[in-house]
Amino acid sequence: MRKPRAAAVHSCSKDANERSSFRLPMPNRASESRRWTQRRTRQRKMLHWAQGGICASCGRTIGASGNRPRTRPTYPTFDHVISKNRGGHRVLINGLLEHRNCNEMRDDLPPTGCDRVWQMVVIDRLASEDAKNRWGVILSERTFQITDASMRTS
Repeated sequence: MRKPRAAAVHSCSKDANERSSFRLPMPNRASESRRWTQRRTRQRKMLHWAQGGICASCGRTIGASGNRPRTRPTYPTFDHVISKNRGGHRVLINGLLEHRNCNEMRDDLPPTGCDRVWQMVVIDRLASEDAKNRWGVILSERTFQITDASMRTS
């Protein structure tokens, strides 16, 4: 286990002769990174369950990520229905699970009708009582309002 980083020392000058120093804690980047990795893994597992282990793009089965390298074309990846450059975020209601090569082929194109159908299936499954029992979460009504607004085509 790594030792925690030492706090950074900053000095402020009140006037030319007087100096005081104080310590600010440095962010523990390792724990932040671990927390994001755990969150992303949980999102992938929830989507895998909600989609029944099926790729939203090609319809073939998606295995659990396990110890497979991320560079494999069949590695399960989070596909943003509304891409990040169009204002989408990495939240469950904006995600579908796809193989890496399927996700890369879609690139940042706008969502298709098939993407929207899959998105509604996933939302319905994640809003079910089964999801609450299995994952301990249930999507709120606010989530559906955001989703309904995002479903409108411009």
